[in-house]
Amino acid sequence: MVVLPKIIVVEIEYDQLQAGVLKPTGRNHRAMVFLSFEKKNRSRIRTWISSLQVTSAADQQVQTERYRLGFTEPVSVMNFFLSKDGYDTLGLSENSRHGAFETSMSAQADGGVRNALNDDLDCWEKEYKMRIDAMYMISNDNVRFWKCVQYSEDFQMYTISV
Repeated sequence: MVVLPKIIVVEIEYDQLQAGVLKPTGRNHRAMVFLSFEKKNRSRIRTWISSLQVTSAADQQVQTERYRLGFTEPVSVMNFFLSKDGYDTLGLSENSRHGAFETSMSAQADGGVRNALNDDLDCWEKEYKMRIDAMYMISNDNVRFWKCVQYSEDFQMYTISV
């Protein structure tokens, strides 16, 4: 007797999904902006987040097809990520109750992600010990694009108080 695996078909709305979730963006260079939110500005921060330009999986597919057809102009891919702390700060915790996401990377809880990684918080650079609520990431392979970006050796933590 042959047992066939159960196949689940899920219809995905690619315009409602960020680029990079189903397949890598294909960009070799990226800038990451780490953000910390002030709880008192929760409503305005949510509005600000909804206004961010984020590349959808549908847009990523169009970019991929254009690249295959010979259009090689580099196009930026923008992503936005919330951490567990970000969900909590914005009052969205009820949406984040899933496995390892229930504790933050820096959580002290036994058996947490930190222990699984055998990571010692004392060895983290001081900037990464701060609360990080979100990350906005821009990926692009255009050398001219990156020459326009001002680099700093100093870590910048941005607190959004819209």
